[in-house]
Amino acid sequence: MQENEDDKALPKFNETIYFEDGRYKVTLPWKEDSPSLLNNYELAKGRLRSQINRLSRNDKHLQKYDAVIKDQEQKGFVDVVPDGDCTNTLKHYIPHNEVLTPEKKKAKLRIVFDASAKTIKKI
Repeated sequence: MQENEDDKALPKFNETIYFEDGRYKVTLPWKEDSPSLLNNYELAKGRLRSQINRLSRNDKHLQKYDAVIKDQEQKGFVDVVPDGDCTNTLKHYIPHNEVLTPEKKKAKLRIVFDASAKTIKKI
């Protein structure tokens, strides 16, 4: 009988699961023959530049966006990439943008990540 993807992932799951800070954590089950990631740094940087330009037209939206990003960073959902640390290693950046949901008293801003954004060059 041929081993399916779940059968391959389960031992890796069992080997890497641990409990820390009140949460269970586990390594992602990467496929051994996964395709190499493409370098999408310039794409993500360009999308961020456009995002900042658009948000700069409305101070409230820019402040809300900044607050959400800072909150996600504080909670460990996103990482800050140090200047000059964008090449020579396997990294993939996820572009993001805002979605503004009007509510009765005030508009709610949330951030949506575009993990399907197309990339340009191979790493």
